[in-house]
Amino acid sequence: MFWSFPLSEYVRQQSVFTTSRHLGNSFPDSRFLGRWSRGFPGPAMVAVFLMALSTLSGAEPFHCPDSRVVVLAETRIDQERVCASVASSKLVLETLGLKQIGDGAITIELLQVLPESDGSHAIGQCHYRSKRIEILTYDAAVAASMKYPAAFGVPMSKALWDSYVVHEFAHATAQVQFAPGVPTFTASEYIAAVAQMTAMSPLLREQILANYGDTTGFERESEVTELFYCLDPPKFAVMAYRHFRKPENGARFVGRLLRHGLPN
Repeated sequence: MFWSFPLSEYVRQQSVFTTSRHLGNSFPDSRFLGRWSRGFPGPAMVAVFLMALSTLSGAEPFHCPDSRVVVLAETRIDQERVCASVASSKLVLETLGLKQIGDGAITIELLQVLPESDGSHAIGQCHYRSKRIEILTYDAAVAASMKYPAAFGVPMSKALWDSYVVHEFAHATAQVQFAPGVPTFTASEYIAAVAQMTAMSPLLREQILANYGDTTGFERESEVTELFYCLDPPKFAVMAYRHFRKPENGARFVGRLLRHGLPN
């Protein structure tokens, strides 16, 4: 996932919101995949432990229809909304040239507060090794978004929240398809950003693109860098989307990312 505002703004606000540092969107799953596992028990034990905590909190497992996705949420409305976002992402991911995840179920849990961890996010985070995604509930996401400048220059809405579900699901889908050993941080962010922008409703996407009317797509692959992402994640996402939409790029470029990654 990505920060909802430039890193310089995040650093400035640390002096004000010293107890809320995880409300700013943070680095996505791809770069710190190894850090997620380092010092922790195996994925199976982690999954069992987190499932136990979820059950205690009142979240009931809900299996999305025609999918291997399990949603942990306290209301059926939330469960069905997540399932609808996952279902809508399938065509988007196919457009990017990604295969559907077929090896084991993925659990998506809605939380009021994300667990503190290295690389936590404001809206969501993906633990691909344990096949688990954690996302703030919509109400919690609205509350978090009000503490910082709005992502993409638009207020949090259910349509925007839905796109974050797609973003994290795209991370989980792409991460298992990268060639072994390739650098994945920036490449995964590119893929997740394009998936998120593509899955948005046309009205929301056009509003966001209009906010970045003077921003073109990346001209060269060398411009798609971790530094650029960290400095301005929303602009990175818009430029990634516009780059992807160019006829010479599209799924072919995503395929190259999966094979070779991008330098971090």
